[in-house]
Amino acid sequence: MSRLSRGNHFLGGFGTQNYLEDYHMGKSGDYRPVSNISENDAEYKLELGIPGFRKEDIELSIHDNRLIISGQNQNKTSLEYQRQEFNHSTFKQTYDLPGDVDKEHINATCKNGMLEIFLPKKRNVQKPHSKITIK
Repeated sequence: MSRLSRGNHFLGGFGTQNYLEDYHMGKSGDYRPVSNISENDAEYKLELGIPGFRKEDIELSIHDNRLIISGQNQNKTSLEYQRQEFNHSTFKQTYDLPGDVDKEHINATCKNGMLEIFLPKKRNVQKPHSKITIK
């Protein structure tokens, strides 16, 4: 199986001590939505928790075999938070796409603070390795 990965790295390290710092809030302090990635024989599925964002606030694009997800929330709030664990401003995340993703048929839904991106696999993809019979 191929792997969908964030940035230049395969997703991993979720059990590390700095999970919230490294992934949720980002090393620079920018908001980074938490995500789930699953795979079956037909597709990859990427889920991002984006509370407070609407589908109109989200942009999806592909550039150089990378899925780019960005959000800019236009709903400004005048609330003064005592504690704020998710933010309502902007985010941007990139994911390296495996070679077997059918980029022409990617689709997404955004509902109840959850962005789901469905990345179907190409049919009849040549395997990177094949066995050669010696005669």
